[in-house]
Amino acid sequence: MLDHYVAFRPAEGTEAALVAALGEFGAAIVELASVREITWGENTNPSGRDRGYTVGCLVRITDENALRGEYWHHPAHQKLLAELDRLSTDRFAVDYLHQDRSGTQGGADAIDVGRGGAPVAESGADGR
Repeated sequence: MLDHYVAFRPAEGTEAALVAALGEFGAAIVELASVREITWGENTNPSGRDRGYTVGCLVRITDENALRGEYWHHPAHQKLLAELDRLSTDRFAVDYLHQDRSGTQGGADAIDVGRGGAPVAESGADGR
């Protein structure tokens, strides 16, 4: 499993439009069997260290070939790419192999989001 994370620095006054464009993209891209999960939204981190990157998107996809192939060339992705120069002044992407808590690639989530959005570690059978 591969996680594809993109952080966006919205152009002035375009944050809501950027989030809406990501929503439209997300609704279309999930038709791909290789896309296992997609989330997007505005940064809620209170640290003040966002450096203007106030919107993020995470796509969990089966593998790098799917990311570089059917995902990259999908019409919804191409449409989003065409809109990003207008909606954001900068963006960066980070792709990494998804690891479960035992370090196995492609496994289950190592962290589940608990109440209030705070990360809560999952408890295994051994209580850890």
